[in-house]
Amino acid sequence: FAGNVDVPLAGEDYGLVLLYSIRRLVVPCLLQNTSAGMDDARVFRRMIYISTALWKGGSNTGACVSKHAEYRRHFKIEISTLLDHFWLRVLNMGPRVFSSTRRRYDQQLDCLEELAKWFAHPR
Repeated sequence: FAGNVDVPLAGEDYGLVLLYSIRRLVVPCLLQNTSAGMDDARVFRRMIYISTALWKGGSNTGACVSKHAEYRRHFKIEISTLLDHFWLRVLNMGPRVFSSTRRRYDQQLDCLEELAKWFAHPR
């Protein structure tokens, strides 16, 4: 295998293979389906759910804290791309077509509520 790709070989950490697969398959799929998510509420909610799962990266308690930090370290570019091309784009949308104004408003509220959960500090 030629190239500068950090893919582990047999016997190495398969968690990195999973991370590499998510980086190359899941994130581009989400970005390609942004327009479908704008038209269908079920697709939109699923995109929010997947993005949140990528953001959280698993449990954030106990022994998983170091794994969580390691997981997030590999997704910095992908998370920033999702924030820029999906989340901020939805929040910047104004009412384009009168019939879909309410749906767009609801999508923006869903985004804000989910982002508030992302950045909430535990007490």
